[in-house]
Amino acid sequence: MSGNKERETVRPEKIEERSFSIINEELEAMGICLDAENGPVIRRAIHTTADFDYAENLVFTPDAVKTGIRALEAGAVIVTDTNMARAGINKKKAESLGVEVFCFMADPDVTEEASRRGCTRAAVSMEKSASLFGKDASGMPPVIYAIGNAPTALYALCDLIDEGRIHPALVIGAPVGFVNVVSSKEELIKRQNVPSIVARGRKGGSNVAAAIVNAMLYQAGKPEKEGGTLMDAHGGDVYSRRIRWDFSANVNPLGTPEGVKEAVRRSAEDCCRYPDPRCRRLKKALGAFHQIPEDRILCGNGAADLIFQLALAMRPKQALLLAPTFSEYEKALEAAGCRQELYCLERERDFRPDVRVLEEKIRTMEKEGKKPEILFFCNPNNPTGTAVPKQELEELAEFLEKQKICFALDECFVDFLDHPEAFSLLQETDRFPHMVIFKAFTKLYGMAGLRLGYCVTANQALLKKMEEVRQPWSVSGTAQEAGLAALGESEYREKTKDMIRRGRKQLFEGLSDLGFQVIPPAANYVFFRDVRPEVPEGSLYEECLKRELLIRSCGNYHGLDGRDYRVCVKGEEENRVLLSLLKACRDAGA
Repeated sequence: MSGNKERETVRPEKIEERSFSIINEELEAMGICLDAENGPVIRRAIHTTADFDYAENLVFTPDAVKTGIRALEAGAVIVTDTNMARAGINKKKAESLGVEVFCFMADPDVTEEASRRGCTRAAVSMEKSASLFGKDASGMPPVIYAIGNAPTALYALCDLIDEGRIHPALVIGAPVGFVNVVSSKEELIKRQNVPSIVARGRKGGSNVAAAIVNAMLYQAGKPEKEGGTLMDAHGGDVYSRRIRWDFSANVNPLGTPEGVKEAVRRSAEDCCRYPDPRCRRLKKALGAFHQIPEDRILCGNGAADLIFQLALAMRPKQALLLAPTFSEYEKALEAAGCRQELYCLERERDFRPDVRVLEEKIRTMEKEGKKPEILFFCNPNNPTGTAVPKQELEELAEFLEKQKICFALDECFVDFLDHPEAFSLLQETDRFPHMVIFKAFTKLYGMAGLRLGYCVTANQALLKKMEEVRQPWSVSGTAQEAGLAALGESEYREKTKDMIRRGRKQLFEGLSDLGFQVIPPAANYVFFRDVRPEVPEGSLYEECLKRELLIRSCGNYHGLDGRDYRVCVKGEEENRVLLSLLKACRDAGA
């Protein structure tokens, strides 16, 4: 036995799972965040090669993985340039989807034609695939090309695409070596209208091409998964399965205030009328409540609606996001056609942002010619629950103001903090006209089903642009009346703070006692990690579902995996039930 590292005993059937755990740990230590869509492909390439360079050199066109998965689910044809790649593709999984894999390199007609023309068999085999599966072949399924050896195959594909003879569903470009390898890959990357996954540089190989295909095969025909657990885009999905205990959505455990319910009932009498598209009464009440000018307020159909409005109004070309954080920022920016870069938060710091490091990240992006036009910042952050104090936020806001970068500050959970004013910039909008603050009635007042949020900014030109891109009646009359009533619920707000304060302590201690790794919570939810190496990712989530308990699996967040979870804080008895069920789930998976 060489080296000083102790031998690790792992059961044969657990070796692959342990390997992926090591990959996740090392990626995290390197500060690399993988997204939910491309991450499984990158991890599979690393697993195949033990080369972490693939975390950086795999290049994806937008939605390439989704496109590949859809093609496989439709019974795609896969064409490779080596029999090694063909052999490396999971035959059983491919056959279960009706997928056929072809390699024409050893066909006599290919060999003869290549010899006659003095070219490579790889190039001729691609031409043969065009005659069999090209645009003139009727009734053919989608075609995926997996190139893992010959750059001439990739050049031939580019020519066939340019000539309109083939229309691949996806091209995987991973030839390996020295001669023409880099240039052939760059030729494919130039064709942004062709869905592709490319191993940029000299590295690649048949094993890499096969691994990329397998990563998509393992996801095809299944619900969206990450780490083997059923994923929902957000918490609160009690409609897809039978759920008795929902701890996945961070909504006020006291439920909707009675005053709000009564306002909703009364508003039913006016359902025949169009609502006020400018929400004038509500904006006036919000201005008085927060002691800010009402002309700085814009109401919307929840905070998410306004996040999309901001992205569509600005149409930024480059953005910076924290990771992990609320997924709707990314979706809104994608809808606006915006490129995004991630600032990866460190687990060792409990995912707490370092403002100085963030500022340096922006300076670096500017030097590289990709200065962000907008930064989304969630405080306290969702799903981790960490909060940045006002003094640090002011430092960041001043920096962004000088840089003329929009500071999109999400304070939707700030009112659950013990001292919200110590973590908010709501009273500072006049100092920072490039800042937009988002708030919502959804969580604090238990109004998720009514959809009501608002944003605050001193930038009147930006507010006008947001109004121009929105639908005119985005806030219902019922929601406006509910919001007016909610602002008067001062006793309810105090009861909420007291319950959340006690519940946070109860869950933090209880989850820690169960052996989970828990980040000290600040808001109305608790983030924790199942650190047991002997159980698969996502097993805790699946055990919870068996007991009709829904918790938030965080495997679809950038930088997290299927061992990370979030639960909301509820009342003492409900929290006790949660801890009891989690103990049973933990013991069942031991």
